[in-house]
Formats: sequence, structure tokens, C-alpha cells
Amino acid sequence: MLMKARRVSRQRENHAEVTIVTIEEAAKFLFVSQAHIRHLLERGELVEVTREYSGGHVDIDMTSIQAYREKRRAAQRAYMDSQTEDNDPVGL
Repeated sequence: MLMKARRVSRQRENHAEVTIVTIEEAAKFLFVSQAHIRHLLERGELVEVTREYSGGHVDIDMTSIQAYREKRRAAQRAYMDSQTEDNDPVGL
């Protein structure tokens, strides 16, 4: 998926560069609604990047989005691995 990801220097102890995306781009990447992205930001599951001149736009650290996606994929795999016919035999 092509996104208009941007690299910015974030004010941190090491002034590391991070890749940021908008709420809309994050929603497309995760296949969820923009409202769900806002909910994840409120819960602290995604990291908002504050910039001095953001113009009121919310920017999200791409690393946190990728970590959230991997966490969800791991949960899905664990669930699927736990589902066997032994737990619920067919025809009974």
C-alpha cells in the first residue's frame, strides 16, 4: 500500500526521526475506520506525534501502527491455532 508517509524529527532524548501518517492513512493501512484509530489513540495503543507546526492535524507514529497490526495478527493466529475439531467434534 502506498502512503504519503513523512519523516520528522521528534523531540525525544535522542531526537530520532520517525515516520508519521495521518489518521486517514492509518485507517486504510489497518483496514479500520478513522473513528477506531481515534479510539486507539485515546487508549494509548497508537502513538501520536506532536509537531510544533501541525496545523491541528493529528500525526501518528508508523512504528506504533505496525506494532499494533502485528499484535492483532498474533492474537488472530493464537485464536485460530486454538480452534480444533477436538474441541468441538463435527456431528455431535
